[in-house]
Amino acid sequence: MLLSIALALLVAVTNATSNVLMRKAARVVPTASQFQLSLVLRLVRSPVWLVGLTLSLATYPLGAAALGFGKLSVVQPILVLELPLSLIGASWLYDSRLSRRDWLGISMMTVGLIGLLVVLVPEGGQVTGIPASTWLVGSGLNIGVVIVLYMLGRRTTQPSGRAAYLGAGCGLAFGLSAVYMKSMTEVYDTEGIPGVLTSWEFYGSVATATLAFWLLQNAYAAGQLAASQPGVTLLDPAVAILWGLIVFQEKTEGGLFLLLAVAASAGIVAGALTLAKSPQLRRMHENPAEVSP
Repeated sequence: MLLSIALALLVAVTNATSNVLMRKAARVVPTASQFQLSLVLRLVRSPVWLVGLTLSLATYPLGAAALGFGKLSVVQPILVLELPLSLIGASWLYDSRLSRRDWLGISMMTVGLIGLLVVLVPEGGQVTGIPASTWLVGSGLNIGVVIVLYMLGRRTTQPSGRAAYLGAGCGLAFGLSAVYMKSMTEVYDTEGIPGVLTSWEFYGSVATATLAFWLLQNAYAAGQLAASQPGVTLLDPAVAILWGLIVFQEKTEGGLFLLLAVAASAGIVAGALTLAKSPQLRRMHENPAEVSP
């Protein structure tokens, strides 16, 4: 369990660094490039973005290792630390100071996460032997909501609404990718790398992670990070916890422990919403390019 937590923390740090670098590159991308192949073509020319991409790709094997050693509903919530770590990294990059409000939000998320991990403590669970119908229904619902959010994001003309829809879709897609990845680790335990490379879970995880990455880049280009970040940060672990408890049958304590888990989760949400309004977060995307592609 401790090893999985340590690996999840490393994923959060790596993701945060990747976020800061990618957002720095996305600041100069014209908004007219959104939803176009030219968006990626513009970004790939940036050395900063490429470093961020490399770090982002490195989180895949790290995340798989964390999920291989730990529970889905424990590992994924730790990734919410990506948001406060991103703000701390941005403050160093832009040589600025975090406000008291920022530190309050960071403290709320950190304390809430520690509380959640202490009281949640899921046990048991079965990743293998899940009926194909369960996978199809669960995946269909998950992906269906992502598609709806994507379409809403394309149709809205308000930057804040577009960013919110895309951020929510990104969080849901990343969460589903983690679910597939968790199942993939069970395949690795029994069949090794050859089994993984021929498993549908591996390709499903890569496909949904790619979709999430595409939505994330468009959310960055849309600006309004205060609107997009809550969805990206909070829906990923929310999806993982739901799949872990409902589909994988991970068991948690009830009664007072459940109430404490809800209170801890509320602290995480409140902290994330506080940080989403941080001037530091807005500074990471100020002065976007307005030239046409």
